[in-house]
Amino acid sequence: MPDSAPFAHDLDAWLARQCGARTTQELCARLAQRRRELLTAQLRHAARSRFHARRLSGQDVALSSLDDLSRLPFTTADDLRRWEDMLCVSLSEVERMVTVQTSGSTGTPKRLAFSLRDLARTRDFFAVGMRFLIRPGQTLRVLLPGAHRPQGIADLLRQGLEPQGMTVATDERLAAVLLEAGDEGGQVLPLRRDDICGLDAAACVLLLLPQQLRGLLRCCPSALPGVSGILCAADWLDHDLRTAARQAWGIPVLEHYGSTESAFAGAVECPACDGLHWQALDLLPEVVDPLSGEPLPPGQPGELVLTTLQREALPLIRYRTGDMAVLAETPCACGSPLPRLQRVLGRIVHGPNGVEVTHPRKGGPVR
Repeated sequence: MPDSAPFAHDLDAWLARQCGARTTQELCARLAQRRRELLTAQLRHAARSRFHARRLSGQDVALSSLDDLSRLPFTTADDLRRWEDMLCVSLSEVERMVTVQTSGSTGTPKRLAFSLRDLARTRDFFAVGMRFLIRPGQTLRVLLPGAHRPQGIADLLRQGLEPQGMTVATDERLAAVLLEAGDEGGQVLPLRRDDICGLDAAACVLLLLPQQLRGLLRCCPSALPGVSGILCAADWLDHDLRTAARQAWGIPVLEHYGSTESAFAGAVECPACDGLHWQALDLLPEVVDPLSGEPLPPGQPGELVLTTLQREALPLIRYRTGDMAVLAETPCACGSPLPRLQRVLGRIVHGPNGVEVTHPRKGGPVR
């Protein structure tokens, strides 16, 4: 495994190589400079689309600082229903198209397009970020619903991890069993080690939904032999559920934040459990007031807004995720000096009484 010294971990070392930083002391300044350069290039690229050409008309896209991003207009989920206007490449260059039907919506679904380079960026982030949990010789069992699709999450993980001596496997039957067990009143089946790890795996790491984690805890309340770590993704992770799993099994239970809009990757927690480390040269996060849209400082909860920095097929500029979150800029307990996603609090709902935060629905397809 690559040595991350003198950096806190391999993820920081990976970012440092991309921006030319040689030490942790250089990393923040070099990263900020590189992000400004990428943001300017992304805005110019986005303006090739009909949608962003209209939105950015008359705007100076050569921003003097990242804070200047806040003067640009937001992109919303409704805008993604007119994805053809947002496309910046020809259809022949689209490697994967993903349709997302917003919960409760009967209108035109959101559609996201990704080029081969877009997916490669996600693959490379997975290859580095998963090192927090998995080692050569181990198996990653991907139990997220829909992850088995071509150029989907399992494929991208396989492309990133197998050259490092790790194995990636899917198990739709086990995924379904754990989803059902995670529902109140759902069937709970006794699971053996071979059911969870497979017949050939010496040790494995699980990638699953929080609902599946709840189901696994109901099926295996006191022991989880053969599993060395768990990564929860694609949904909000309840703090009490994670604490119960750690106490029951004595293994790391880490969190990943990502969505279809972020090309499935986003931010991943390190073993220090002091926030999630961003895919910082691909995503630029902000937190804004959900009502006014005004930027909020780190430490204050608000709506998470994402801007892509190297997206080729369908760039997103100030995309309102609908997630209530808190950002952190203090150093992580692991030693990384980079800003992090401190936590996600839930989904934002605009109602007659103002803004409320709810937890996502349990289960369902990966966003």
